[in-house]
Amino acid sequence: MFFYSWGIALVIAEIVLVIHAARRDRYLWIYVILFFPVVGSAVYFFLHVLPDFRFNNTIQDTGEKLTRIVAPSKHLLKLKQQLEFSDTLENRQLLAKEYENHGRYDDAITLYESCLEGVYEDDPYILLDLAGAQFMNRSFDEARNSLIKIKRKHPHFINKKKASLLLARAYEELNEVENALAEYKSIAGIYPGEEAKCRYALLLKKIGRIDEAEKIFNEIIYGAGKSPRYYRREQKKWIDLARQNLNEPLQQRD
Repeated sequence: MFFYSWGIALVIAEIVLVIHAARRDRYLWIYVILFFPVVGSAVYFFLHVLPDFRFNNTIQDTGEKLTRIVAPSKHLLKLKQQLEFSDTLENRQLLAKEYENHGRYDDAITLYESCLEGVYEDDPYILLDLAGAQFMNRSFDEARNSLIKIKRKHPHFINKKKASLLLARAYEELNEVENALAEYKSIAGIYPGEEAKCRYALLLKKIGRIDEAEKIFNEIIYGAGKSPRYYRREQKKWIDLARQNLNEPLQQRD
């Protein structure tokens, strides 16, 4: 039993360390960890994980993700018990987010709405989380209203770009095409990554404005060709969509 438990612990440690290495493009270390599990894992931990431990929560976050994969309902139950013990705004938000992870958007919406009271009645962060849950629940009109409220009451909201992208998507789902185009256009050039530009181009193509759409697709592909590998990897979905819509290969830089 002891050796069995030790073996499981070693496998989990390897998984955590491989994830840590992959996120930092340390691909050679992945092979070292896998082929020399004890020595390789120990060396990697002391050289790369321990120095980073003071600055981030990678191990904790990865551990929580692994727990959710192995026992998905365990974390949800823990958060429900935590809220029952201490009914705070933070605990409501944590449970609401976990409900979203489980696809229980109605429950998440109810909790987010319960947070919008007192001094937090118009809190933009809670409203944005609420709008996200409403959107995933396909309550697009409600999501639109929550996002418009953010724009009206918090014009300088730090997550304004994220709210604008979600608002554009809500408009598009509601077939409010002109409003969607206006929102996409306002953020296409400033939103991090390629999602906003790609969604804008896809909508332009959908309504028959082919030349404008192709120009944006070309910009995405051209920019990707000059970007480092990690960026292309992160934006692969949108770069591939642009390439597919133009039916031409992406010239990658090594």
